[in-house]
Amino acid sequence: MFRKLVTASFSLLCFQLSAQTETGRIIKIETRAGLYLSTSGKTPYLNQAGQYGLVPAEAGVFFLNGAVNKAYDSLHTPQNKLRPWGYSYGLEAQVNLSAHSRVLLPVAHISARYRGIELYAGRKRELLGLADSTGTWRSFIWSGNALPIPKIQLSTPGYIPLVARGLISAKMGYSHGWFGKQPYTEKYYLHQKWLYIKIGRADAKVNMYGGINQQAQWGGYSEILKDNFVSMNGYMPADAFTYLNVVLPLKSWKVPAGKHYPYEKEYRFGNHLGTIDLGLSLNLAGGTLRAFRQTPWEDGQAPEVFLSWDGNYTLMYEMKEGAALRKISLEWVSTQRQGLQISKMAKFLGWKEKHPSESQEYLNHSQYRDGWSYQGKGLGTPAIVPYTFLINSTKVEGFPNFSIDNQVTAPALTLAGKIKNINYTFHSGYIISSGLLNAPRPEKLRQFTSRLTGNFPLPKYGLQGRVDIGFDSGQLYGNQTGVNLAVSKRWR
Repeated sequence: MFRKLVTASFSLLCFQLSAQTETGRIIKIETRAGLYLSTSGKTPYLNQAGQYGLVPAEAGVFFLNGAVNKAYDSLHTPQNKLRPWGYSYGLEAQVNLSAHSRVLLPVAHISARYRGIELYAGRKRELLGLADSTGTWRSFIWSGNALPIPKIQLSTPGYIPLVARGLISAKMGYSHGWFGKQPYTEKYYLHQKWLYIKIGRADAKVNMYGGINQQAQWGGYSEILKDNFVSMNGYMPADAFTYLNVVLPLKSWKVPAGKHYPYEKEYRFGNHLGTIDLGLSLNLAGGTLRAFRQTPWEDGQAPEVFLSWDGNYTLMYEMKEGAALRKISLEWVSTQRQGLQISKMAKFLGWKEKHPSESQEYLNHSQYRDGWSYQGKGLGTPAIVPYTFLINSTKVEGFPNFSIDNQVTAPALTLAGKIKNINYTFHSGYIISSGLLNAPRPEKLRQFTSRLTGNFPLPKYGLQGRVDIGFDSGQLYGNQTGVNLAVSKRWR
């Protein structure tokens, strides 16, 4: 019966097998179908993390997925140079069939590029920051957990050379997005910009990285803030002066009289957050060793956080030759101090706190009660569990923010390799939550979560198979074992 459903799904989703343009470019089409199953009715935590919002928290779901993508033209001109101009597009839709059926659109974009610069409008799968892009905790600020937010973006997707044929190169971007309507807030906006510098050419033994990104939520309306001093009758400002403060959050701007209320003047208009990233890459004889640190920041307290050792740390080794074990990645997320207490090292260096009574409130916010989330899923690292994901025994009645467990210590391990014709990835993480910095839990809560993924060919049917086995045990997300099953077909 399942085989018949899959065959029928492919017939419905594919309107053509392949398409080829006049210059030989191929438009790729892929279809998938599968099931999300669990012993508890909840999808295991890591089985839905990093899936761009496609995998629901509930299990017992049958899904159909279809995608059409046109890549940039990679053919060479008669002069043996890449064409400077190009365009691409993508469209992906998924139907989750269950008691709460949904139609999701994770990808819908049209993009154009000139050499290393790209402009696109719509939704795209993206990661931002220096971290293990396929790790357990991924990037602290933009990790691919939620559906992509619709936006317009101008960026350099890769590093572009600045000095001495790539000895120094840069990656940068600027975007404007729309959050739309969320549970607590509606009609508000996303602002993003980032700048990363790389020292070292692609073939160098050593490459060093550094950069910063800024995210902001601004504008919009929240019904629950109508009688609250943090808004103007529920409205957050969205005029040109507000946007100036969002893009350049400097307290030196002269605020127009009577148009903005004290809370906005004090906290720089909107919810600002981001990370300061550092990285090092060593090309060794047998593989590549990489080390990253992401320091989260909010409210201008980056120096205090940097010296307090809060952050997302990654140590990763990838082998060059094909082997049963191709990659090992260790991650460590710590959000214990949140800028409130300066570290012993900072005191040793003579650093004095400039914000002695302020804390960061990572991924939470007093105005934007949905916090750093979109469509019910966190935009940042899954090491911080959203409140709505908690089991009932650990919830607090009437809690209105994104997470009640943002003060965590969370180690993780990721392994990847190939055994015979099966490509596998193993993710495993352990979360120790103290609750909130200003509202700690009486006892620390713990959650273990793991996931084993296998991708393998099914040559008899011309398909690809995928199995995700997940296991949870703990006091935050609960206990369950589950599996995500899928078969896919690439048409060329």
